[in-house]
Amino acid sequence: MVRVIPSKSRFSNERGQSIVIVAVTLAGLLAVAALAIDLGRLLQVRAQLQGFADASALAAAQELPSQVNARLVAQQYARRNDSLHGTIVAANEVVVGNWDGLGKFTPNGAPINAVRVVARRVSERNNPVLLSFARVFGIGTSGVAAWATATSGGSAFAETVTRFIVDEEMFKDPAKKKLEDLAKSMGKDYDWIMRDNNGDWFIDIPKGTKLKVPTGQTGDEALFDITHEAFPFTDGSNAKPTYADFLNYNEDSNSWRYQLVSKGMLDPLLGVGRVSHNHLYPGFVNPGKCQISPVYKSDVSNLNPQNGIPRVNALGWRNGVLAFSLDSIAEDPDGVKGSVLPYVWITVCDPAPYIGAGGRVTLPFAAELPLRLVQ
Repeated sequence: MVRVIPSKSRFSNERGQSIVIVAVTLAGLLAVAALAIDLGRLLQVRAQLQGFADASALAAAQELPSQVNARLVAQQYARRNDSLHGTIVAANEVVVGNWDGLGKFTPNGAPINAVRVVARRVSERNNPVLLSFARVFGIGTSGVAAWATATSGGSAFAETVTRFIVDEEMFKDPAKKKLEDLAKSMGKDYDWIMRDNNGDWFIDIPKGTKLKVPTGQTGDEALFDITHEAFPFTDGSNAKPTYADFLNYNEDSNSWRYQLVSKGMLDPLLGVGRVSHNHLYPGFVNPGKCQISPVYKSDVSNLNPQNGIPRVNALGWRNGVLAFSLDSIAEDPDGVKGSVLPYVWITVCDPAPYIGAGGRVTLPFAAELPLRLVQ
């Protein structure tokens, strides 16, 4: 019988192959360990960021409809929850908009009733998550993000729009003629029907009245939009009035309403832009959705700087406030290129849902409605 004796070179080759296999296996195990440990770390950080986003969104929703305050508060809450990692929530990632109650959030949608907040730790902010085992493969950091959307109200909020302040010029003919006839049928005059006579601060045009109203002309607008992010208030002070305070304000220094808002916040009132572009009007039409607007007897003075934050002097005397829906565009008297702005049809709403104790105007804002996370 012939016996074959393996050569030393064959044993050496097999030993070399085994070492390679072991090395590859160890590298694979190391990669799996790196993935498991670092993935666990990333999931832990994401859970933390989710908590920060949730808290920031809920806090910001309490500040609605103020977009500026919502952004500031969201960032404050993020810093309060995590002061070690710099900017967790950036101002441009606090977005206000509309939650339709059916699962859809529309950034900058109206009426504003929700806030979406994104919390991030990324290299661009010098706060990425540091990895451990993945460094072996040249991966030292990773970005992580989480987001949350909170709403400040339900159906009651969705039925109320807060978009404009109004100059009394909006009620000149043809609206004035109809109001004069209406007042005469009540044994009153135009001045009576265009002010508050029962202490509820609402102008006494009967609910359900439909009016075709002019909105002014370029340079002498009667409609002023408050949806700019700088609205409603800022003057560098610690005062923090609400939009309801702004609605209730009156120029009469003998009235309790005079004390509600710092005068420095009204002259200039930031974030209020004159409506002087015809193409904007279709976006204002919102049939059946009541809105509350202060109606100024004296002119709202336009202070808009060129390419700057829109602003007006809003210290003028007010007739009161009016609840109305903007139902349709009536006509554009001299066309889209003319200086006369479109006429619109409005319907006066019942003010009863917005009248609180002492005739104070109230609105279903965040402070009065349950906050909840929706996404």
